[in-house]
Amino acid sequence: MEKIYYILDIKRRQKSSLNIKGLIQDNAKILSLTPYSSYLLEKSSINYATYHSIISIKNFSNMIFQEYSKIENILNQHIEYSYIFRDIAIIKCYEIYLNSLFQFIHDQKKAGYKIVYVTDTKQVDKNTFSITDNSSSGVYFSNDIDEIVYIDRIDKIFYLYVKFKKILYKIKYTKDILYKILNHTRLLYEHKNFKDFWTRQDNVKISNSNLDTSYRTFREDIEKLLLKETLFKELYIQLLDKMQEEILQIKNIHLLNNLPFVYLSNNFDFLRTLLFKKNGVYRLFWQHGSYLHEHIFFKYNEIMVADINLVYNQYTEKLFLKEGSRLVYNVGSINFNKPIKTKNIIYDFVYIINNMHYSWSGTYIDSKSASYSMDGDNLYQKHKSIIRLFGEKFGDKKISIKMQPAILDNLLYVPLLELSKNYSNVTIEFFTPLTYLIEKSK
Repeated sequence: MEKIYYILDIKRRQKSSLNIKGLIQDNAKILSLTPYSSYLLEKSSINYATYHSIISIKNFSNMIFQEYSKIENILNQHIEYSYIFRDIAIIKCYEIYLNSLFQFIHDQKKAGYKIVYVTDTKQVDKNTFSITDNSSSGVYFSNDIDEIVYIDRIDKIFYLYVKFKKILYKIKYTKDILYKILNHTRLLYEHKNFKDFWTRQDNVKISNSNLDTSYRTFREDIEKLLLKETLFKELYIQLLDKMQEEILQIKNIHLLNNLPFVYLSNNFDFLRTLLFKKNGVYRLFWQHGSYLHEHIFFKYNEIMVADINLVYNQYTEKLFLKEGSRLVYNVGSINFNKPIKTKNIIYDFVYIINNMHYSWSGTYIDSKSASYSMDGDNLYQKHKSIIRLFGEKFGDKKISIKMQPAILDNLLYVPLLELSKNYSNVTIEFFTPLTYLIEKSK
């Protein structure tokens, strides 16, 4: 009998009629690359291995941080461009992930196995491939795949229902929605509470917007590192080209709004920080996340690029000072420094999930202390265990598990809804705001 090794890579929810057992030969070996692939295999009582059967989470993390240190050495010489670190890291982590996966596939083929890739993603070339697009996959770039089995059973009705529910809940939980639409601003998070103050501030006059020379020097240095023997030369060049193009365009900017910054996640705000620095304008940043675990990128996207950091508590104040903040003030929070009002108790517990590592858009390792698996598997096993714990051991207690709605959209689909259906006391919440869930919980 022919020896077959299946690589199972299913990223989106499929129709219940999908028969995974009918796709796989008996006694074949299987490598699951996603939580949903693992769920389908477990449902059919099929044994499988995961990516971190190939390389341990610890060893993979060590490899990543060795590469990060090389990138940081260059960024420390061009600190104004450190914002790009996270975008580089997304490509670098995925590149290392694929290199080790491809080596494993190659070894199995040398051992006599036929390699069959089973996926719901579509094949694209390297020029159009995007790591943040869950409808495509870099596994196609392996030269050792013998056969591709494309699954076209996506549950489109489910995803339409999700879109409808998202709109419905937004209307339900947004107060004065018409007013907010008519008075939309670029203010985010806490500083929405100070809209009247910020909108009264004068725009910043830009007299010096020539950043081209310093960027070219940075680009030369970073390309020497990134473009050497890389699987994704095209992606790195696209990233650097886009930034250079936008830097050239800002030569025509003479006025900018004086709104505060939050964690840098888009090129416009990044370029605004560069122009503020170039023209001697203070860069004021409000705290973005909780930062309860070490997060390497917040140093580069929120601290090194700021002149003043405003944070919500003493813990974050000390953390920011430790990471090199020039000036930090603990100003509290209007949004969250208020009593929780108990309303019609429904749940005994609310469990808040950190699910960004279920994401191809977040396919990067951001912490030495938090052991996340590259494929999201250890997070999935943890959350599956929590559902079973409450369903089987604490059946008299009701729990609401709060997840980000993006899992139903642009993140890897994780079958927690399916698992929770086995237990009447477990509810998975995607759209209800966290504050409402807390008020309805003991």
